[in-house]
Amino acid sequence: MLEACLADPVASRVLLLHRTELFPRLTAPLEGATLTIGAGGLPFLSDSPKHIRRTLKTLAGKYARHSPHPERTAEAQQRVESIQDAAAESMRDAIALAILNTISANAPLRELVKEAHTVDRAELRRAVKDYTGIDWSPATAHLGEMFASLWRTDKSRKPVQQLLIHLDALKDALDLERFKAQIVEWLVMHFQRLLQIRDVRHDEWGALVLDLHHDGFLEHAGPLYCWCVWCDETGVFGAIHTSHVGADLFCCKCRRRVPYMAAFYSTGPFDQALELQDGMLAAALGWHLTRSGAAFESGVKLPETELDFVLKSAAGNCLIECKMNHLLGSDDALRRTLYKNRDQLRDHVRIAKGQGMEFSHAVCVVNLTRQHLASLLAAMEPETDAEFVRVRGRILSYEDAAIWLRDRLAETR
Repeated sequence: MLEACLADPVASRVLLLHRTELFPRLTAPLEGATLTIGAGGLPFLSDSPKHIRRTLKTLAGKYARHSPHPERTAEAQQRVESIQDAAAESMRDAIALAILNTISANAPLRELVKEAHTVDRAELRRAVKDYTGIDWSPATAHLGEMFASLWRTDKSRKPVQQLLIHLDALKDALDLERFKAQIVEWLVMHFQRLLQIRDVRHDEWGALVLDLHHDGFLEHAGPLYCWCVWCDETGVFGAIHTSHVGADLFCCKCRRRVPYMAAFYSTGPFDQALELQDGMLAAALGWHLTRSGAAFESGVKLPETELDFVLKSAAGNCLIECKMNHLLGSDDALRRTLYKNRDQLRDHVRIAKGQGMEFSHAVCVVNLTRQHLASLLAAMEPETDAEFVRVRGRILSYEDAAIWLRDRLAETR
């Protein structure tokens, strides 16, 4: 896997993506609020993202026409509101009584509240030490009463039982199936952008995901989501728990082939590499240096900073920094990031020189392809710092990293 990061044209474009873009955080509207969802897996899509999105758009149209029914949604919302109103006062009373009686029953807590002031955590720990001597029975009793009250019938208000009886109305209020379909669409939109930016075909992505799964770097975790837009009314949307993907699936009603999406989660060495500050790029460079038999140090600590890699050579030591940049921004944003990458490389060369470390070469390897990087560098002002120029400082695409390292090693022979 690490060898492929610098050598394989498809694997490198996929694996050398920033962690937050491989596993994005999706912001979704839900019942008037904003819900942030962390996507933890790499998706396997049965069809191209374009086709998947087209079918999901059709499915959304079916939902809009047939579900949920407005009157049933309104009824379910009224039931939830009535339960909240009925329980709110008694719950507040129970919580207040639990707090007051717990303080009253424990001398250390009583001492803390003798004077009107805000008690911070440090003061609490000094007074209590540990909680073995605290009597929690008053809190337990009142909180138990609070939960019990939620299930008791109140003649003047609608009890919880009435809500449970109408689970079908609750389903219409939440509309979970439609929400799941929206999550699938958001994920597909995100990865469609990644595939376009990296110039990776859908079938190449799918084959890589299955290869990484076969080699033990990805673990499949359900459910697999599938949907049929051929069936009447709202169509069919379902979740299947399976450890095998890649084969065609068919609708349980109309027997036609259906699109689907499954997620694979990183595990083992893949997870360890992703956790590094510069992710897979740092792991791949370290692996390549190790395999080449080169003498090098990693994570070299200086008083003001840390150097990623220092390649030792009789012809002069070389500084290698690496940066996993976000790629979904505009070219202007990426160019600003490259300026920062270059500035840091220049500053590290200066700091190292101040500590008595001289370099013959210095590069910052980034996760942009050769072609993409060249287009951005063409519009950047050159760095004129004398020391930076002396060490032939430059920003280098990961696609050229292996060749650059080979040339530096050849100089030592």
